[in-house]
Amino acid sequence: MLHRAPTVRRTFSTTARRLVGPESPAYIEVPTVKLPNPVPKRTPKGQLPAPKTVFLPSQPDKGSDEWLAAATPKRTRTRVPSENPEIHAFQKWHLAMANKRRQNLREGLQELKKRKETTETKRKEVFKKRTEERNHALEKAEREDVRLTLPSVLSAMRIEEKVLPDPRREERLVEMAGRVKAKEEKKVVDRQQLIHELYINSSKFILTEMELDAAIMAEFKESTPDYLGRIQPPSMKDMLSQNERSGFAKPEDIGSVVLDVGGALTGGRMPADRNYINLNTLYNA
Repeated sequence: MLHRAPTVRRTFSTTARRLVGPESPAYIEVPTVKLPNPVPKRTPKGQLPAPKTVFLPSQPDKGSDEWLAAATPKRTRTRVPSENPEIHAFQKWHLAMANKRRQNLREGLQELKKRKETTETKRKEVFKKRTEERNHALEKAEREDVRLTLPSVLSAMRIEEKVLPDPRREERLVEMAGRVKAKEEKKVVDRQQLIHELYINSSKFILTEMELDAAIMAEFKESTPDYLGRIQPPSMKDMLSQNERSGFAKPEDIGSVVLDVGGALTGGRMPADRNYINLNTLYNA
């Protein structure tokens, strides 16, 4: 007699806790917050949304009769009706739709203009009413109960005005305008100085391929290697001969007079990292 082997069933914690299928939103347990969800703000029915800005100050008045007459002109071409009933019905429908589009555009712009004028009128009335209430609250006399319950302060020391005056207002405005003007002038001077330095340093710019090759060779030239393949440092004799051949001195060696003279001649500050004076020419002269 054959016996069936015992089967092992695999259980999952998710399906054991919730007897729902994987297609259910409650299949995966998601923790919820302790506080309830806020009530969403509902839009009351019957209110129109804010329309797009159609009447711009920089554009002509689109609600005027002249603009509407130019935007929705009357039909000038008369189409000959077709003898085919289907084509004739289509032409009639096409003409009716064109007239309807002109009417909708005309009436829509007129309604938007009317709505804009009404909204602006209401806004001005509300602003005027708030301004009057504010001025009335500022100008009205102090109540008797407030006056009697105030601390014991002499009336001569009490400030009656709601807003303190500013006696130095005009002077401060003049000082502020002067500071702004000085900053703008400093910006102009700095910009001119930068342009001058760019012009002075433009002589070092590399413009051609030959200049680029020469700069690369001068920067990466190889010294004479020794037998072991190492670079030999320059000797004292080589350094002295190089200084004698150059015969140039930097401005800081002869003082700041050269920089001042060069700046006066060129109209700006001269860079201090360049050679300007040939001492051999100066001594020979």
